[in-house]
Amino acid sequence: LSGLIAVKIFVGAGEGQSRIMVISDVLDNVLQNRKLTRGTELFTSYLNVEGLDPTNKALYSASYIIPFKIHGE
Repeated sequence: LSGLIAVKIFVGAGEGQSRIMVISDVLDNVLQNRKLTRGTELFTSYLNVEGLDPTNKALYSASYIIPFKIHGE
């Protein structure tokens, strides 16, 4: 079984891309290229910066995506 884990990140519009990058780096330190219990393996993440949120212009958004694979299922 393999797939993607998606984490939606929202920050204030004034903080923009730099704050999103800081959050993404923290997530990378915890998740990227890890082997978890029960055979779950996480791979290299990527970030899709989406810009101003269409439903709330006070927010800037991005999606943090990390592929995974579960071995032995």
